Amino acid sequence: MSDLQRVVLRSIGLLGVILVAGCSSGEAGGKVSGTVTENGTAVAAAKITFMGAPQGDKPGPQFMAKTDDQGKYSLIVADPTKGVPSGPYKVTVVKYAPKKGAKMPDENDIDQMVVAGLVTITTPRIYADPEKTPLKADVVTGSNTVDLQLKK
Repeated sequence: MSDLQRVVLRSIGLLGVILVAGCSSGEAGGKVSGTVTENGTAVAAAKITFMGAPQGDKPGPQFMAKTDDQGKYSLIVADPTKGVPSGPYKVTVVKYAPKKGAKMPDENDIDQMVVAGLVTITTPRIYADPEKTPLKADVVTGSNTVDLQLKK
């Protein structure tokens, strides 16, 4: 075998090791979807946040979604190939409505509207507070259906 053939074979072997290591970056996460209802009625246009446990002095991972007209949601992840990491999550649900005379902004301006006091929370406030929410979910690898039922 020539030196050139050895170099090519080693390069191919090294490339294979790199590809395998890159593809096996630990346990895959889950896909999370479900429906939000309040007293049996679908909650449209609500913001859902799944908050993972803190990791040391760093906050835990957070994943968000917005419900559609039927109250259905699917969590958004930056890297769909990894999914939502497995583990326990606190869940918050909040829906805003403009106060009289205020116009509802696009999604990117809602935080400014909240700070300015131009919107009200229409869902029960306990579900909007990360410290008080009774909503919890355990995410596992694969498909997860987490239906969230709010009560007044």
